[in-house]
Amino acid sequence: MKIIVSIVIMGFCLLYADHLHYPYFEELLHDKNGKIIKNTLKTAKTNSQTPETYIGEITLTGVLERSDTFEYRNALMFYPDSYVTELYSIVLDDKHVKLPSPLDKAFFGVSAARAEVTIKNPYSDGEDVHGKLVGFKLLGDIQIQYSTRDKWIGDGYYQILAYNSKDDYINIRDKANEKIIGKILKNDIINDNGLLVLIDVAWDEKLIYHWETSWIEVYYLPPNAKDGKDAIHGFVHGSQVIRQE
Repeated sequence: MKIIVSIVIMGFCLLYADHLHYPYFEELLHDKNGKIIKNTLKTAKTNSQTPETYIGEITLTGVLERSDTFEYRNALMFYPDSYVTELYSIVLDDKHVKLPSPLDKAFFGVSAARAEVTIKNPYSDGEDVHGKLVGFKLLGDIQIQYSTRDKWIGDGYYQILAYNSKDDYINIRDKANEKIIGKILKNDIINDNGLLVLIDVAWDEKLIYHWETSWIEVYYLPPNAKDGKDAIHGFVHGSQVIRQE
């Protein structure tokens, strides 16, 4: 059984060798105490043109972490303990479980915890390993580090936005063109230390070429916000803001 586990996990390693990612809270990884609790993975029968896919489930230990990253936006990531496997990270579909806050949503910072997780039907798209999170058990407290105005945590791509509206305020919405969750006052941005930050434009061609007609994903720190804990995550219209050079 141990040999089968090793073969399956090493298959992941080879597929993922080009993208070596480690958690922000790297000290949470265990070199000697990590373990595989269950493994029913079998290689799916696919033709050579399709991504490598596994059928079944694997339960193992490591670090669950959510942060805004350059490539994965706010996806939940899992980093297996290095003693278990040299697999560096798995991008998780977490829609099927109820996670505790703040692991359950995007925020201006990083959250992580040691966990035992069960991942179903993992597959490689040629660059990354993905899988469905179907079960988890936290093995410790959730660690949190918030970004501040002066220090942005994680490896996300951020850029400060400048106010570009003739009105005295800009609406910020929970999703593109949906519910208004707040107002960004012109005076707060220009005169009172309000900070509006663009999230990861680098990979979105729509924002690059059609900025003024697009909805822009942002974090907003009002003047009284101490750090990312008080930041508002939402969307503003591109016609109302410009990227600060």
